[in-house]
Amino acid sequence: MSELPSKPKILVAPLNWGLGHATRCIPIIKELLSQNVEVLLASDGRSYELLKSEFPELKLFMLTPYDVIYARQSMIFNIAAQLPKILIAIYKEHKSFSQIIQTEHIDGIISDNRFGCYNSKVFSVYLTHQLNIKIPLKPVEMFTRLVNRKIIDRFDECWIPDFPGKDNISGELSRQGNIKNSKFIGTLSRFNFKEKPKKYDILALLSGPEPQRSIFEKLLLKQLKQLPLKSVLVQGKLNFLEVLWMKILKLFLT
Repeated sequence: MSELPSKPKILVAPLNWGLGHATRCIPIIKELLSQNVEVLLASDGRSYELLKSEFPELKLFMLTPYDVIYARQSMIFNIAAQLPKILIAIYKEHKSFSQIIQTEHIDGIISDNRFGCYNSKVFSVYLTHQLNIKIPLKPVEMFTRLVNRKIIDRFDECWIPDFPGKDNISGELSRQGNIKNSKFIGTLSRFNFKEKPKKYDILALLSGPEPQRSIFEKLLLKQLKQLPLKSVLVQGKLNFLEVLWMKILKLFLT
């Protein structure tokens, strides 16, 4: 790989599947800017809007949305039914992404779980904590992990936003296995630590696609009520129009 210019261009592209991918990219973006790197951004949907509000001075590109709809509680059914749509979206994403790389003369890529955001001619990093995806059906799980590792192999490095060891946050999900290009980079947060008087024992922040977010919220609330601790739950809900559109699509998919 040739030596990078004095002010390299790095393109950061988080997935729009809940806001977690975009929010954990914020400290990476800030760190790159502090190191005199020219940062460009790319995403879609709510992640796009979040990055636009956080970094209005940076160039931001719209990528093809995956638009995964959770019509039923079964994750396997949801993904299997929409797999052709997802694959087409990844193909379009990769095509438009390659054009951005060429026209903007990008020197490096950081893709947070965006499968199509890689380029063989540019140093590419894949950011994920899901090296070992968990699925109830073992044959489906084994096949999914194989595909996932094939995707990771397209990148020069895989960054895991966690710490190594059995007591880390992501547990078995981030077990490296035989993925040689992976490395732990520590946890990522856009919040700064500040000592304040303790008000709650537990803080729960929930976002993500519906109805899985609400299903998890109900389970979590049930468990929190059983604990002798003071807790608060912050809901990362969709706006009214997004909820309405999701319900309309659900009628056609079920």
